[in-house]
Amino acid sequence: MLSAVQAIDGPIKLNDCILGLKECSNSKPCPCHFSVSKYRNKFYKELKDETIESCAKRVDITKIKNRI
Repeated sequence: MLSAVQAIDGPIKLNDCILGLKECSNSKPCPCHFSVSKYRNKFYKELKDETIESCAKRVDITKIKNRI
Protein backbone atom coordinates (compact mmCIF):
# COMPACT_ATOMS: atom_id res chain seq x y z
CA MET A 1 0.00 0.00 0.00
CA LEU A 2 2.84 2.38 0.75
CA SER A 3 4.03 2.50 -2.84
CA ALA A 4 0.45 3.05 -4.09
CA VAL A 5 -0.15 5.88 -1.62
CA GLN A 6 3.16 7.51 -2.49
CA ALA A 7 2.48 7.17 -6.22
CA ILE A 8 -0.81 9.02 -5.81
CA ASP A 9 -0.05 11.51 -3.01
CA GLY A 10 3.74 11.77 -3.14
CA PRO A 11 6.10 11.01 -0.28
CA ILE A 12 4.44 10.57 3.08
CA LYS A 13 5.51 13.25 5.52
CA LEU A 14 5.43 11.31 8.76
CA ASN A 15 8.24 13.39 10.20
CA ASP A 16 6.38 16.70 10.27
CA CYS A 17 5.56 17.97 13.74
CA ILE A 18 1.94 17.39 14.70
CA LEU A 19 1.88 20.87 16.26
CA GLY A 20 3.49 22.44 13.21
CA LEU A 21 6.75 23.38 14.90
CA LYS A 22 9.73 23.92 12.59
CA GLU A 23 12.01 22.00 14.93
CA CYS A 24 10.70 18.79 16.42
CA SER A 25 12.89 15.74 16.95
CA ASN A 26 13.96 13.28 19.59
CA SER A 27 16.52 15.81 20.80
CA LYS A 28 14.13 18.80 20.62
CA PRO A 29 10.65 17.28 21.03
CA CYS A 30 7.33 19.09 21.12
CA PRO A 31 4.96 18.10 23.95
CA CYS A 32 3.31 15.47 21.72
CA HIS A 33 6.41 14.13 19.95
CA PHE A 34 6.97 10.85 21.76
CA SER A 35 3.28 10.00 22.05
CA VAL A 36 2.74 10.52 18.32
CA SER A 37 5.98 8.94 17.07
CA LYS A 38 5.05 5.42 18.17
CA TYR A 39 1.79 5.65 16.19
CA ARG A 40 3.54 7.11 13.15
CA ASN A 41 6.02 4.27 13.12
CA LYS A 42 3.24 1.69 13.45
CA PHE A 43 1.20 3.35 10.68
CA TYR A 44 4.22 3.47 8.35
CA LYS A 45 5.00 -0.21 8.99
CA GLU A 46 1.38 -1.21 8.38
CA LEU A 47 1.31 0.71 5.09
CA LYS A 48 4.61 -0.86 4.07
CA ASP A 49 3.46 -4.40 4.92
CA GLU A 50 -0.11 -4.12 3.60
CA THR A 51 -0.96 -5.12 0.05
CA ILE A 52 -3.78 -3.71 -2.04
CA GLU A 53 -5.21 -7.21 -2.26
CA SER A 54 -5.30 -7.77 1.51
CA CYS A 55 -6.86 -4.34 2.03
CA ALA A 56 -9.49 -4.97 -0.64
CA LYS A 57 -10.47 -8.27 0.99
CA ARG A 58 -11.47 -6.36 4.14
CA VAL A 59 -13.74 -3.93 2.29
CA ASP A 60 -17.48 -4.44 2.65
CA ILE A 61 -18.82 -2.49 -0.32
CA THR A 62 -22.33 -2.43 1.15
CA LYS A 63 -21.04 -0.27 4.02
CA ILE A 64 -19.23 2.28 1.88
CA LYS A 65 -21.17 2.44 -1.40
CA ASN A 66 -22.91 5.70 -0.43
CA ARG A 67 -19.55 7.35 0.29
CA ILE A 68 -17.87 6.71 -3.07
